[in-house]
Amino acid sequence: MDTQSSRPIIGVHLDMKGIVFRPAYIPQLMRDLASQGINAVLVEYEDIFPFDDLDVAYDPPTVWSKAAIQTLREEGQKHGVEIIPLQQCLGHLEWVFRWGRYAEFAESREYPSTLCLTDPAGKALVHDMLCQVLDAHPESRFIHLGMDEAFALQQTAARTGQDVLDLFIDYLLELIEIVERYGKTPIIWSDMLEDHFVAGRFDRIKDRVILAPWDYGTTGARSPVGRILGHRVSKAWLEEPENPAAPPLGPGARFFEDLPEEIQALIAPYRHGREIDSFFQVDLWTKLGFRVLGTTAVRDVSQDSILPNYLTHFANIRGWAQAITRNNQLGVIGSSWSRGTTFCWPTYPVDAAWPAITVLAQAMGAAPGPFFTGIPAETVEGLTGKLSRCLKDWSIESDVCDEMEALLPQLTAHRYEWQSIIYLGRIYALYRQATFALLEVDAFRAGHRPVTPEWQRRLDDQHRLQRELTALRSAVEPHFRQRYHGRHFTEWLDHAFAVPLERLREAEDRCQAYLLAMREEYGW
Repeated sequence: MDTQSSRPIIGVHLDMKGIVFRPAYIPQLMRDLASQGINAVLVEYEDIFPFDDLDVAYDPPTVWSKAAIQTLREEGQKHGVEIIPLQQCLGHLEWVFRWGRYAEFAESREYPSTLCLTDPAGKALVHDMLCQVLDAHPESRFIHLGMDEAFALQQTAARTGQDVLDLFIDYLLELIEIVERYGKTPIIWSDMLEDHFVAGRFDRIKDRVILAPWDYGTTGARSPVGRILGHRVSKAWLEEPENPAAPPLGPGARFFEDLPEEIQALIAPYRHGREIDSFFQVDLWTKLGFRVLGTTAVRDVSQDSILPNYLTHFANIRGWAQAITRNNQLGVIGSSWSRGTTFCWPTYPVDAAWPAITVLAQAMGAAPGPFFTGIPAETVEGLTGKLSRCLKDWSIESDVCDEMEALLPQLTAHRYEWQSIIYLGRIYALYRQATFALLEVDAFRAGHRPVTPEWQRRLDDQHRLQRELTALRSAVEPHFRQRYHGRHFTEWLDHAFAVPLERLREAEDRCQAYLLAMREEYGW
């Protein structure tokens, strides 16, 4: 449990590498989070943090002032929401190393993300950033150091002849020393330890760091996939290729049966034939003596940045809550990724995450009041569930949005967020239609078989979609600009509207050429 109270940590992650909200939203955000039973916020500032003597900002007008950081802390304290800063210290430093003036500190120039641990100047730079963030959050008990997906550390190991796990732990201990001087406890993502797992090698950090394992897609009590020395499945699935439950196997698939015997014995209590207990990492790390903070998702980076899969979020959240509760661990953070990485496209605004935030609080034992006051909770969950099915195999998103639109007059709170979800649903409806319209053209690029009326029908569809996308953007943009701003926001708008419009115009030119060619071919 939380070291200061008997309450578990029920947290939400704010990832500021994507669409950035205006600081004026901070008081309402803290008030709304508290109303839903959230008692912690994990803030990943990236380049909106007001660093001294560090030039990393991609969009300087959106950088927060020190006064904005102070407002965040004060509003959090006012509403009982603990602010936990997250400062990446090893991997995912793309936002620093993308700049030529800092690229020399990256281990790999091909993908400048992981810190070169043999460069003292690069380490000093990261340490300085960490200390600035620590200084800005004096009352926080914790700081998250990131430390995930530092893939280029394998290049460091190959270059120096050292072991990846030793490199990782030695550097982590340097960071722990810094954090402990500030009287705080560090948190790290656990994936690097899981991917390079060696039993008995963790005693140096066991009592000095909190592990945050993450998994955003697992649902149900058991899973065919587990993470230990990479993602693994059972070889038993190879005997049942016709089984629809069989997990996907990519190049270099890894199997539980190939694990070293001591690790097979360690995870044996969680194995059940060809499946493994979902979120077994919580049980394993607990058994090894670690404190654990589970990480689910209330917003992800799938579906081309448009719409959440609420059904997966809800089931994943409830699974994490069960795993944390049965192990009497610290709590759960709902990650809210605004991009996959700094170099990826932006995902949808955080407004759409509120249904999942409510489920997270409920699953962890809180009793939040209704967020969308005036609409029954079962109606909210039912409608968001229908939108999720539209991501999979239904095509009724426009009807669902109409139904949600009809409920707007009943709302007495958070009409803005409800309207945001409606707009995302409508964007997805057009996105799906545009995707189909483009496929209809691509299917005949090698042979222009359709007769002229069929090409004309395709042209009519393309014209209609261009009109509707343009009209929808004219409604969506002023709505979201009330809360969001900056280059990241414009990038999201362009990703949702300008890119499909550009592709439709290209398809229109192609169709016009095909139409003329077929008119000449067929004579009508």
